[in-house]
Amino acid sequence: MYSIISQRLSTYLNINIAKGQEMNKSVATTLLAILIFLAAGTGLYFLNYDGEDENSNEVAISSSEENQGVSENSNPEVIESTLIIGSPNAKVTVIEYIDYKCPNCNKFHRGAAQKITTEYDSQVNFEIRAYPAFGPDSGRALRGAYCANDQNAFTDYHNTVMNYIWDNYYSSENYQIEIEDILTTDLLVELSGSYVADSESFRQCIDSESKNYLIDRDLLLAADDGIRGTPGFVIGEQSFIGLQPISVFNALIDRQLQ
Repeated sequence: MYSIISQRLSTYLNINIAKGQEMNKSVATTLLAILIFLAAGTGLYFLNYDGEDENSNEVAISSSEENQGVSENSNPEVIESTLIIGSPNAKVTVIEYIDYKCPNCNKFHRGAAQKITTEYDSQVNFEIRAYPAFGPDSGRALRGAYCANDQNAFTDYHNTVMNYIWDNYYSSENYQIEIEDILTTDLLVELSGSYVADSESFRQCIDSESKNYLIDRDLLLAADDGIRGTPGFVIGEQSFIGLQPISVFNALIDRQLQ
C-alpha cells in the first residue's frame, strides 16, 4: 500500500515538472515530506533504476500483476484516446512508454520495432504511451501525438517526428538537443502538414494543453506498470526498461502467441 502511495506522489511531482507547470511550494514541500517519511518507515526507494545498455543479454523484468491499481476512467474520450500503431485486432500488444527526445526510444523505433513489425506483421501492434522526461518540449510533442490521433494521423505523426529527430540530430550524435526546446508548435505543425487535415485545429490543440490529462493518465499507468524511464515496455504481464536484444522481445511475444 505504501509503495502505491509513494509511486502516485512521485508521479504527481513528475507530471508537473515534465509538463513545465509550476507547483505551489507548500504543496510540493508537503508531498516531499510524506515521501521521505514513507521511505524512512518502509525502506522504499524511488526512481533508482540501474538500466541495462542496448548490448546487454540481461533484462530487468517484473510482473505487472503486482502493479495493478489504476481505476478505469469513466470518461469515454480517455478510453478511446489510445495511440495504436499496427492492426487494432492484433493478438499481442507491445506497450511502449516514450519521450520523443529520448535517444534510445528513437533507436528502438528504427531497429527492434521495425524487425518486430516485419516478423509478426498483423499479429503484433504497439500502444504508445506518454512519458515526458527530457526537454521542455517533451510534453508538447506528446500532446501533438494525441492531437494527431484525433485526426486519424497518429502513425504518420509518430514516424515523422522520430525521423526528424534522427535525421537532424541523433544520426550525427548531437544529443545536446535532449535538453533544448526544438519541437516547437510551429515545427510540429509544419511536419504534420501533409497528413493532418485541419492544421489550425491541430495547432490549437497542441497550444491549449487540452491533452495533458491523457499524459497524466499515462504517467499513472507507468507507475502501476513499474516503469521509471524510457523506453519502457510492457508485454503481457512483464514490464522492463531500456533497450534490449531483439531476442527478449521475441521470447515475450512468442509466449503471448502460444
